[in-house]
Amino acid sequence: MFGSAYVQSTPEQYLKLASDIDELRKLPSYLAIRKFSDPPQFSDLDGFTLEAGDFKQLKNCEPGKCDVQLPAEAMDAFKQSVNWVCA
Repeated sequence: MFGSAYVQSTPEQYLKLASDIDELRKLPSYLAIRKFSDPPQFSDLDGFTLEAGDFKQLKNCEPGKCDVQLPAEAMDAFKQSVNWVCA
């Protein structure tokens, strides 16, 4: 499978927008966006929630076959760290 999208912009302008959290926050396609501290802290996730359906779907997520977007390594680490019997 292959997909592409035309972006009417220069690479430099696109990267500038992609790294500007305040501008991204204004876009309707972003439900929430926040920058992590350096170093990251648990409080960076304050207000972050997953819907029950999203959480349940993570148990069977595979790279490229999941509505929740995570890198493959993070997906595997998450799946191994959750006690799915209690979840």
